[in-house]
Parts: sequence; C-alpha cells; structure tokens
Amino acid sequence: MKFGIMNSERIMEVLLMAVDMEKLIAESLLKLNNTHSVKKITVKMILNDCGVSRQTFYNHFKDKNDLIYYVYKRYIIPDFNSASSEQSFQGNLLNSLNAMKEFHHFLKQAFMIEDQNNLSNQSLKHTIEFDLDWLRAHYGKDLPEDMRFACIYHAHASHAMVITWLLADMPVSPQEVAEMITSLRSFGMDRWFGSDNPYKK
Repeated sequence: MKFGIMNSERIMEVLLMAVDMEKLIAESLLKLNNTHSVKKITVKMILNDCGVSRQTFYNHFKDKNDLIYYVYKRYIIPDFNSASSEQSFQGNLLNSLNAMKEFHHFLKQAFMIEDQNNLSNQSLKHTIEFDLDWLRAHYGKDLPEDMRFACIYHAHASHAMVITWLLADMPVSPQEVAEMITSLRSFGMDRWFGSDNPYKK
C-alpha cells in the first residue's frame, strides 16, 4: 500500500488539530506574565510565544480580554461554571478563592484593566448568572422577585468584596472570605427555605 508524503504545513496542521488550542494560548499568556504585566502583553507576543497564527487566535477568542476571562473560568472558577443542587456553595467558593490565591499575580493585574469587555465586568455578569441558576436549582425555575433581587444584590456585594480582597493582597485567608460571603448570601433566605437554607449546607 502506498502512502502519500505529507508536506510540513499539512503535518503542522494535523498536529495542531490534536492540541487543546485554547489551553495552549492561555498558557502562553500565563507564561508571558512571569516577565510582563498583563496589560502590556499583546496578542502578537502571545502568538510569537505559542507559535499559532493570528487567525487561529481569533477563531478561539474575540480579543485579549476574552482570553483573560477564559483563564479565569478554566483555571480559577471551574467549580462555578454550571449550577447544580448538589454543589456546596461555600465549598466551591473556597476552592475558587484558593485558586485566586495561586493566580494572585495574574488576577491582580487583570482586574485592574479597564478596557471594554474587561475581567471585572465579565466576572460580575458570570457571578450573577451563576448565582441565579444555583438558586433555581434549589428553589425551582421561577424565583420570587424579591429573592431574585436579593440574589443579584448579594452577587454584586460579594464580587466587589473578592476584588477588594485581591487588590489588597489578600489580608485575610480564603477560608475567612468564603465564610463571610456565604454568611451574607444566606441572610434572609430562611424566609423561603426555612431550616433547609441551601447556603448553610
């Protein structure tokens, strides 16, 4: 049986198809952050480091801020990417805060970027959406309007608390922050859940 000889471009194309391209690009960003601030890292620098084309980058990410948010979701908050009634809110929050501590250098710089589509705005939107979905998983599809309002209010408050904690170089432990946020979230929920308050599990 005869096999055609693949040229080097085709070989590279086949190899790249087998690679987790988003992870490859994300890890280049994190690597470059060892020597450059997140704000000063350009898409061109990332491409030069990981060896992918500009088209490949934009096939996966809208821009650098979209890549930053991908790093946040994949490495920092994987436990908060889909809501389930089986999840412990405090336990998964603590996992995320510990990951934030590990990636503190990167996150502190990323949260200070104020461009359009920045991490602060994207993570707030994610926090609100996740929290509403998490409550629906415990209460039911149709949340009472005042419960929905309380959830959004507390999502804003806890999001601001976490960013302040990060920017202040984490003056208290992740455990303490997780306990404070969960306590705030549980406040008033007994009205709907009684002794079965899901935040206290």
